[in-house]
Amino acid sequence: MTKLEAIQHSIERLTPEQIARLNAWIDELQEKLFDDAIERGALRASWTPWPTRPSPITRPAERARDEAQRQRGFLGGRSIEL
Repeated sequence: MTKLEAIQHSIERLTPEQIARLNAWIDELQEKLFDDAIERGALRASWTPWPTRPSPITRPAERARDEAQRQRGFLGGRSIEL
């Protein structure tokens, strides 16, 4: 039996009140880990709200955005000459 299986087996034997306390503790732990990740800047570097693989409309949308920025004289954080 693996360590995870032993933990799962132990959790299955808990009372509903014990499970509620365990859930509360897990929520607190997740909040702490999230806060720690923000402090380290890990979320900015690794988490994105969009899929890492472009959708079929992503490339045309990016091209349209780039063209609009080019027309306004701005691309990639720098002004460009028109």
